[in-house]
Amino acid sequence: MAAYPIYRAVLRRQIHSLRDSTRHQQQRRWQSSKPGADGSKGIPTPNMIPTVDLSFWHRLGPLTRAVQSYGRAQRKRPWVTQLCTSLTIYFCADLAAQRIGGKGYDAERTFRSVTIGGIASIPSYEWFMWLSRHFNYPSRILSIAIKITVNQLLLTPIFNLYFFSMQAFMAGDNLVETWERIKRTVPISLINSAKLWPAVTAINFAFVPIEYRSIFAELPQKSAFGFGTAALSVSVAASLYLVYLYATDTRASYHQWLVPRLIRVLYPDAEDAHHIGTQALKVLRELGLNPRERPTRTPGIVPEPSDLAISVFDTMLANPIGISAGLDKDAEIPDALFELGAAVVEVGGCTPRPQDGNAKPRVWRVPSVEGMVNRYGLNSRGADAMAAKLRTRVRKFAMALGLTEREVLNGEGIDVPPGSLLPGRLLCVQVAKQKETDERDVEAVAKDYVYCVNKLAPYADVLVVNVSSPNTPGLRDLQAAEPLGRILGAVVKEAQRAERKTKPKVMVKVSPDEDEDAQMEGIVEAIYMSGVDGVIVGNTTKRRAGLVPEGVKLNAREYQALMEMGGFSGPTMFDRTLDLVEGSKGAPPQKVIFATGGIKNGEQALKVLNAGASVAMIYTGMVYGGAGTVTRMKSEMKSALADGKA
Repeated sequence: MAAYPIYRAVLRRQIHSLRDSTRHQQQRRWQSSKPGADGSKGIPTPNMIPTVDLSFWHRLGPLTRAVQSYGRAQRKRPWVTQLCTSLTIYFCADLAAQRIGGKGYDAERTFRSVTIGGIASIPSYEWFMWLSRHFNYPSRILSIAIKITVNQLLLTPIFNLYFFSMQAFMAGDNLVETWERIKRTVPISLINSAKLWPAVTAINFAFVPIEYRSIFAELPQKSAFGFGTAALSVSVAASLYLVYLYATDTRASYHQWLVPRLIRVLYPDAEDAHHIGTQALKVLRELGLNPRERPTRTPGIVPEPSDLAISVFDTMLANPIGISAGLDKDAEIPDALFELGAAVVEVGGCTPRPQDGNAKPRVWRVPSVEGMVNRYGLNSRGADAMAAKLRTRVRKFAMALGLTEREVLNGEGIDVPPGSLLPGRLLCVQVAKQKETDERDVEAVAKDYVYCVNKLAPYADVLVVNVSSPNTPGLRDLQAAEPLGRILGAVVKEAQRAERKTKPKVMVKVSPDEDEDAQMEGIVEAIYMSGVDGVIVGNTTKRRAGLVPEGVKLNAREYQALMEMGGFSGPTMFDRTLDLVEGSKGAPPQKVIFATGGIKNGEQALKVLNAGASVAMIYTGMVYGGAGTVTRMKSEMKSALADGKA
């Protein structure tokens, strides 16, 4: 009975609570039936649009989300966002500057600009954060004025000094040249910056939220990291630049020991490897990442010791090393090949009309003797296609210098050969007959060569007449004195009609398989009577005897490759090339001799030069030796000359 009052009190309290809850629900239901009675804003109508004070960044319409995402990235990862922003800004700024300048695009300049901007991004951040924390006065105008003054007096001179000195250093200038560039450019830049950047800094501090300043003036909000991250970022940027310098230097050992072997593994078919290598050089040069000799301030122009210089065709060549035809069949990468250090680059062979050459497979490797067998059959895109490429190259060069194509070809306003477009270099263009042209019809054969000369002579320093390819039926029959003399005479006559002041020289490329004295005498006679300027001795050989040194064993695949029909090239041909050079001494003294075939190192190059050649040319040696072959050969030659061994 004592518990009854307690139960009663509890139940009474529950009933009162239920009654109050029901009453409140009825009141809310009644109020909700009245228009606009609830505390919510309801659905906006044209006369009921909320008037919330939104910031500028929230009024960007479709860009709002992107801007907000950028702000979140700045708050979450400020250093990473700042670095990416700086790289993007410097990249776009350099592209715009180059486009405004009207010259051809220089990828290496863009890389320098991006590197400089990336390294400077973190110090710039620290500076502006320090500036934001200091010089804050009750007067906002006074605060901004002091910040601008301090920025112009301290940061601007230091940054401009850093920027122009780094530009000079990365362009290959020495300390004296760098200092001269600083004295010439920094004072002018300080004056120009005073015209614009005070206003930019004022707007930046007055109106731009700090998390978006990196877009406006490369200023992030705040750092979530410390000095260690800054040092790491600078170290990463510096490391990447050092990797770039190493990877693009022809002296790097991986060009010799890694890349050729890797290509052979990845591309078992030698022709596929050839095409990949050519395209890789083409793309890498467009990106400014191609291997090249250093030091160099201008692509392809490398200062070299005078002890390697040689006078050829009244041109002082930087060195006596050349790259033979076949590597760049369609004149796609002559500039990239020049930048590997060669003074002479031969492109082609080029036929009058496009032709596919022989059926595939048509190229094989013989690695045990570092040799190759090919029967390409002079596959070519034709003289018109090659002429178009060379013409475009000249026009781009002329445009970059503010000259016309005709002025460049005539050497007006610039002292470079019209073919190579580089001082101390010569561009050779090899021409050949069409496969279908009957070699017995000498007039038709001569017309093939004349057509090529007519199209290509304006853009070549030297025209090379190929009558020695073993893969075109009947071509070597043209090496007899009578037909060869008629063909060469027609070529020389057409070359003299080239529409430019300095006419291209003419050379003839002869076979290494000519043994009899009468054959060589006939070739020499044709050279003398036709008026050609020189001879290139050596080509691939159809012979197979003596190509495998004693003690070297070929595996089954290599033996099969060696027995394929076609021309063999490789180091074992060197002795034959040397004999041909010595046998060509019967040519008139004013005729120039280029040697090609089996040359792979500086010692062999010196031997053929001492035997009477003016230039030693390579091809297969580069296939196995990599992009640094020319640089390595020249280094070996200089060492031999210094030691008195040559």
